[in-house]
Amino acid sequence: MAHFITFDTETQVFHLRNASISYLLSVEEGGLLSHLYFGSRIENYHGQRKYPRIDRGFQVIYQIV
Repeated sequence: MAHFITFDTETQVFHLRNASISYLLSVEEGGLLSHLYFGSRIENYHGQRKYPRIDRGFQVIYQIV
């Protein structure tokens, strides 16, 4: 029986697939899921499409006068 949902513990990637498509999701820091790929079915994931981690944090300080 074919496995339609697999999870690679080394790369922390879920691979959901059917006969036509593949959908890859990665588990990021803090347990957040990030989209890696959706499209034509692929057999194996190479692990090179990680989402770039960029600090986009900011702090807003309001001063009431």
